[in-house]
Amino acid sequence: MSEQAKLPRYTAADFAKPDLVDCDMIMKGGITSGVVYPYAVLEIATRHRLRSLGGTSAGAIAAAFAAAAEYARRGGDPGGYVRLQERCDQLPELLPDLFQPNAALAPAVAAVREVAGLGQGRSAIASFLWRHAGPGALLAGAVAAGAAWLLHAGAATMILAVLLAMLLAAVWLLVRHLRANLAAPLRQAMDDAEELGFGLCPGPTQPGAAHPGLTDWLHDSMQYIAFGQADHARPLTFGDLSGDGTLPSIELRMVTTNLSMRRPHTLPRLGIAAGFDPARWARLFPAPVMTYLQATCKAWKVASGKLLFPAEADLPVIVAVRMSLSFPVLFTTVELHMEDYELPGVLKSLGAKAYRRVRKVHFSDGGLTSNFPVHLFDQPLPSRPTFAFSLDDLDWDPAEVKRRVALPDQAGQGTGVRIKKIEDLTTFGWQVLASAKDWQDQLTSQLAGQRERVVHIYLDPKEGGLNLTMPARRSRGLMRYGLEAGQAFNTRFNFDEHRWRRMIVLYKAMGQQLDALDKNWVAFSAWYDDYRTHVGSYKAISATDRRNMAANLDAILAAWRKGERINTAARTFPRTPARVRVTPEY
Repeated sequence: MSEQAKLPRYTAADFAKPDLVDCDMIMKGGITSGVVYPYAVLEIATRHRLRSLGGTSAGAIAAAFAAAAEYARRGGDPGGYVRLQERCDQLPELLPDLFQPNAALAPAVAAVREVAGLGQGRSAIASFLWRHAGPGALLAGAVAAGAAWLLHAGAATMILAVLLAMLLAAVWLLVRHLRANLAAPLRQAMDDAEELGFGLCPGPTQPGAAHPGLTDWLHDSMQYIAFGQADHARPLTFGDLSGDGTLPSIELRMVTTNLSMRRPHTLPRLGIAAGFDPARWARLFPAPVMTYLQATCKAWKVASGKLLFPAEADLPVIVAVRMSLSFPVLFTTVELHMEDYELPGVLKSLGAKAYRRVRKVHFSDGGLTSNFPVHLFDQPLPSRPTFAFSLDDLDWDPAEVKRRVALPDQAGQGTGVRIKKIEDLTTFGWQVLASAKDWQDQLTSQLAGQRERVVHIYLDPKEGGLNLTMPARRSRGLMRYGLEAGQAFNTRFNFDEHRWRRMIVLYKAMGQQLDALDKNWVAFSAWYDDYRTHVGSYKAISATDRRNMAANLDAILAAWRKGERINTAARTFPRTPARVRVTPEY
């Protein structure tokens, strides 16, 4: 039985009357590992309405598809989920053709692929050597044999001459081939890196391609899922998802990384005034999207020829998805232009003339700063569950495990951090990157009240990730893992128990924060009682509000002191440390 036959066939009726509470979903990035998500979304959507959806990179794609299907269902068309299944079932066959390099980089990509193919075994090496050195080496050997015969050399000398000539000819031909077909294209690609967007694939379908490129396929699919028409004139926007207030809004969020400012942004809110060059963006987005943007976005007065980045409600979902999935080198960055407001202050402090400048800013994969943004929709006490999907390395022989999906639904499960074995430089490099970008998400996922909402899907090295040419059968196997993950949440997730765990973790962390505040409050409030009458900044806060701030904090601490003390340090409470603190929002 094929993997495709094992996957269920849904109808619109399966999504017409979900019987469980509304839910949120968060999906981790993972390039081709994202084929896990469609059936997870479909399975959960049979029992829940989807209210808030978020992710990074491949997770952003899945979140956008789910939002498009929920948009259709909210409008009375549950068939949007059937269309989602229809489009995603195309992925196993389409996947290798979606990643299309810029035509200018095609020679470099072809050469790299050819060299990379040598790792597939002796037959690949033999084929490479014969194609690029075999005929020339044979010709050199024949010439050497003829020369030795004319010189009346002995048999041993003739054989040695033939072998030496063939070896020298083969080496010369291989070096010549690699210089012309690998070194030169790579050098050209490096010289033109900025012009080409620091990546191989711009996204749209490239000239001569037999199949659509990733961005074109994503846009057509989202339009088809949301509206029932791939050629629907206006692109799906975040404003469409928010609605007009008469029906529940669908909140969609995705993370992108601003390389130029070394920070993340959570789209659709960019949070900074910015503009874009329509000519540059035309290389990244389908023509209907560009037509919409040019009709919607106003000219940016501070930069000639640039249009203002769309307002949140006007932002096409495909633009945010493309900004989130720009995996370094594989995809080109997305360019914006921003006014450098910090520069004048820096120059002034250094005694130089202060002036502002519009600079080009490059946006790359959101996974560089937050690959698993489990925090996106968090409230101190949740009103509905958030189902989070983590893609993890198996690090074990696949033949020895019975399943690939694990949901730590018991209180004591999932409390530790797995140890990654590092044996080579490549693994070392990946672990350095992963430690820098994932440590906070990793530790958050261990907390009580967090870990039972994170399902772990374990993939072996041949599955997902940068395996851009996975066989269709293997891709469908990953879809099966997603189905099992969705079923695990539908059948085993205990929302009442989840809320109880969230409450005790919050109480413990808040208690520690209030205790620390109480220790300093007497001295702090005495200082503040004097300073609030002549503050040096934020003077627009009224004198009454300044007085009430202290009164309210005093009332909170007074109530805390009067309450019954609970020993939250006892073993009966969760032992993994957590704290409440003020952190930047992005």
